[in-house]
Amino acid sequence: FPNQAYHNVAGSWAKIDLELLGDENFGQQMDRGGFLKDQMQALTTKYPDPEARAAAVREIIMATVRYDGTNRYSTTGSLRKAYDAHRGTAADVNLLLIAGLRAAGLSAHPLLLSTRSHGRVNTAQPMLDKFNYVVALVPLGDGKDLLADATDPLLPYGMLPRRCLNQTGRLIPPAKTGDGRWVSLAPAQHAVHYQQATLALDAAGNLTGQVREEFSGYAAVTARHQLAELGDKKFLAELVQQHDGWAVPRLAITNRDTVTAPLSLRYAFK
Repeated sequence: FPNQAYHNVAGSWAKIDLELLGDENFGQQMDRGGFLKDQMQALTTKYPDPEARAAAVREIIMATVRYDGTNRYSTTGSLRKAYDAHRGTAADVNLLLIAGLRAAGLSAHPLLLSTRSHGRVNTAQPMLDKFNYVVALVPLGDGKDLLADATDPLLPYGMLPRRCLNQTGRLIPPAKTGDGRWVSLAPAQHAVHYQQATLALDAAGNLTGQVREEFSGYAAVTARHQLAELGDKKFLAELVQQHDGWAVPRLAITNRDTVTAPLSLRYAFK
């Protein structure tokens, strides 16, 4: 089991929080982001707004280190090693994100969670092997928190991957601030798919017209992944296959790479 070093079932969550903060492959790693200092400190002047700065830090991490598809909450080596290799696990990527946020002068803490396929966490049972993922939590003030993940470039800042939407996560704060707490993973964003069609029917019973589709929230993430995987031609072919008798000569795509805006499709059909 990848995180088999932890099997504390008789202690308390507070005790586990402290053990994690002192662990070589978890808490200690986030304090070793000095190699990020020059790059991240340059963002403090360029982005005085904390949220904009945090988004910029995330962009740098995503551009430098690619998620390899492995879900972990602790590293197997060092963050510097993953950074230099430009590839790492969810723990490597998101602990680097936390280290980068801190280097940029922002408050950021790790939030442990269990992915949907890994099962739910029983908050009454202090067992670390129930977790298999970590994301960053950035306090915004007024009791509001922003959750950030740097494993998916097609995901807007402030949205977690679908695999992470699994009830609740455990915040591991600095030791001096006291016990950790549970944080809801319920998303603020929805999956929205909007369609508008303008149709004309001729005397022979043929329909012609224009269609506009917009995808936002998690629907946009899914559509962007399909576009990236299939390419425009196959994406259009699959779109046409959903409707018997349709012919769509071309497809116009707007905001393909602007993940903060809705993905828009426009096409004529008959």
